[in-house]
Amino acid sequence: MSSSQVPFGWQELIDHDVGVRVGHPSHTVSGAPIRVARTVRPESRLHLSSADQSVYVELVRLPGMTLDIEYRLHRRRLERRFGPDSVSDVEPGTLSGYECAVYSFNTRELRRVVTSIAVGDDIVRVVVDPSSQLNNEIMARIAVDPDDFHDSTAARRADIEEGPSPG
Repeated sequence: MSSSQVPFGWQELIDHDVGVRVGHPSHTVSGAPIRVARTVRPESRLHLSSADQSVYVELVRLPGMTLDIEYRLHRRRLERRFGPDSVSDVEPGTLSGYECAVYSFNTRELRRVVTSIAVGDDIVRVVVDPSSQLNNEIMARIAVDPDDFHDSTAARRADIEEGPSPG
């Protein structure tokens, strides 16, 4: 993603653990700051949100997974949480030039759209609230680049086999 794709006043965030570049403003239209939270274990996760709820974008890297397996596992978990028929069927798509699977989940209170992107042997899952125009603008500025990935898959597999390293 070049800086010309990031609007004036926006920031470009590069997360090597998730393997994405994301353009986002520092504040929402109403002036609420956009919070950026990162976690690495158990999965690498990047979450952008705002107190006024106009921003909800979650990105997760799932190593060693296929689009089909990601959808089946995520659907099962979502239906346990939100009830049967809360998850749509999957549709094929592309994002950043990569094959992806697109589906949504709904409750009375919320709707989220999931775009799961196949990048090498990993999946990058993006979850957004589609009711916010700002979320849609941020989604349009997500770039996935395998060169941005830290090779943490081997480290995670070692954790599973040997247990996490101290520290």
